[in-house]
Amino acid sequence: RFAVCEDDIEQRRNSPRFHDLIQLQIERAAELLRSGSPLGRRITGRFGLELRAITLGGMRILEKLRNRDDLFDPPRLTSRDRRRIVWCALKQGIVSA
Repeated sequence: RFAVCEDDIEQRRNSPRFHDLIQLQIERAAELLRSGSPLGRRITGRFGLELRAITLGGMRILEKLRNRDDLFDPPRLTSRDRRRIVWCALKQGIVSA
């Protein structure tokens, strides 16, 4: 479908085909995170907080990937990202309690 071969990945070729393939995978991953996110809001305590943080962190990483020109450059969460993820995870837990 995308005509991307292992050699393209091995050689780190940022072709339009590779970009399209990665965008599809990003959307698939986002859908999986969205479908599982209600579980984190239903579970209380530390485990619920961790699930919410994982979901929010994953969504932030996907957002960073969507906006990258070089898809081989791994996205990194900044300390500001981490603080926001924890704050939002805490806030979601309070709202759903």
